[in-house]
Amino acid sequence: MLLLLALLPLLAAQPDRFGAPNCDAPQFELAVRSGFHICHDSARKVPLWTAYELTPQHLDQPALPRPSHFSADRLLARPGATNADYTRSGFHRGHLIPARDLSYSQESLRATFLLSNAAPQNPSLNAGRWRQLEAAVRALAASSDAVYVVTGTLFDAFESPTIGPNRVAVPSL
Repeated sequence: MLLLLALLPLLAAQPDRFGAPNCDAPQFELAVRSGFHICHDSARKVPLWTAYELTPQHLDQPALPRPSHFSADRLLARPGATNADYTRSGFHRGHLIPARDLSYSQESLRATFLLSNAAPQNPSLNAGRWRQLEAAVRALAASSDAVYVVTGTLFDAFESPTIGPNRVAVPSL
């Protein structure tokens, strides 16, 4: 299951106030992308967590056209997921950071379509409750100075089911 936490809206943007979650295990890589941070788990080939700031100004920009497909994140130190992992798997490439939230910049929008920002997600969750949660976070951000959003993958067992040739771990559903 994926978990999205919209941290309390702050009266003034304070990006360094809370710091980032831990990302210091040997298989974890902290990666900075345009508009957000990722802690990528190279063993599971999914992000452990992502974090970004969402402001009303981000949401006020006209949404740019979305890329047509995801791509492997070639900037990671170790290989991650590829599109072949998702082919005929029955799972969606579930954005941890929604494309709409970073569509104020072409570079940031493209970065949301890196597979380092995706995890296998049940299609009904992706098109249902997850979409509703994303909309609720945007509504919160629209009425705040800034919202800091941390999204993560949850695994309720040490060994998880996997998909694809790279054995991408499927978060608990």
